[in-house]
Amino acid sequence: MRNLLVLDDDELVGAFVRRLAAEMGYAVRTSTTVEAFRAHFWAQTPDEIVLDLWLGQSDGIEVLRFLSAQGCRARIILLSGTDNRTLDAARAFAENVGLNVGAALSKPVRAAALRGALTPIEAEAAAINAEALAAGIRNGELVLEYQPIITCANGKLSGLEALVRWQRPEGGRVPPDQFIPIAEAEPELMDELTFAIAGHAAQDWHVISKSGFTGHVALNISAQNLRRLDFPERFASLIQERGLPAEQVTLELTETAAMTDPLVSLDVLVRLRLRGFTLAVDDFGTGYSSLSMLRRLPYSELKIDRSFVKDILASHDAMAIVKAVLAMAQNMGLNTVAEGVEDAQILTTLTDAGATCAQGYGISRPLALPKLVEWIGAQAVNDATLASAKTQGRTQPAMPLARSGAGHDGGAGVSNNKHTH
Repeated sequence: MRNLLVLDDDELVGAFVRRLAAEMGYAVRTSTTVEAFRAHFWAQTPDEIVLDLWLGQSDGIEVLRFLSAQGCRARIILLSGTDNRTLDAARAFAENVGLNVGAALSKPVRAAALRGALTPIEAEAAAINAEALAAGIRNGELVLEYQPIITCANGKLSGLEALVRWQRPEGGRVPPDQFIPIAEAEPELMDELTFAIAGHAAQDWHVISKSGFTGHVALNISAQNLRRLDFPERFASLIQERGLPAEQVTLELTETAAMTDPLVSLDVLVRLRLRGFTLAVDDFGTGYSSLSMLRRLPYSELKIDRSFVKDILASHDAMAIVKAVLAMAQNMGLNTVAEGVEDAQILTTLTDAGATCAQGYGISRPLALPKLVEWIGAQAVNDATLASAKTQGRTQPAMPLARSGAGHDGGAGVSNNKHTH
């Protein structure tokens, strides 16, 4: 049974969360004050925390600072009645002080949204720890799904992002935001996880390439991987042995990860680039030292974080940020990938603004290998239909939205909890 702590100064909200979580199988303790919350925290280590950001005489940032100081590894769900910008800023603060934020929800919170943010208990039948993860890697329990990336101008498939899941025989599927932080805390385990994912992707590559796909496969790497100067040699050797060309591999890492040890990161990343790998900045704009890092490190691609992309139709500020990033990338000769594209209007807006590529649930959710091969085949048929229509003077939408696999019930990747391995 998972332990859930709730801190909200509104007793009705606390009761609502307690009732819903208890129905899901959680052991729940609620608090209306910071003092009571701290007492509960020290009495029993929580697996998950639901935290309101505004607590009357106190606030959630103070609590997040406390949790960081305690080395809290619980999965945190933020609640807020403030604007989305403040909510996003609080999430960024929490993640940058080392906390694991699973979701950030606006009030009033709907039952479906909260239920979706909480972890299904059936995935918790067995202990999730470093030893179990290491055994799972050795036993071949990792599963890869692939999210398509399309070229904005014509809607054609240009890349795939490999996203890892942990399928436990006795405990169900474990989401990345639960096991990636465990690996990140153990440098050697993080290396083992990264190499296992790369090997799995290289094996899948032989199936994917036979379907006609010729684009890049994106793999996430961690700040922990960059600490070792022999990482480029080891990684390139593994890819070469498995028959996946380095020139068709994009390595994604967050800007924060690259700044952990700038000198060592520069050494490792330059040598990865020399070996033919493309380097991409993941979640661009959500970390620190973005411009300094871009000037110094050999990146070829920027991935614009979904927190900006999802709001471009409703927020002038979000649109201004995205346009500024796209203009800067174009001037620097960098490819761009907009994440979190949910519908055709967002894609059209991004295309008009100069985005190179896009991915998101509006295009396709992450797909298991057999479904991916079907998706690629369906796109080939659609491309042939479009070509025929153009020849006959007709026009049709070029986007593969709402095709097989589209929807909003996909997974998430690995990189900092987006280390969406």
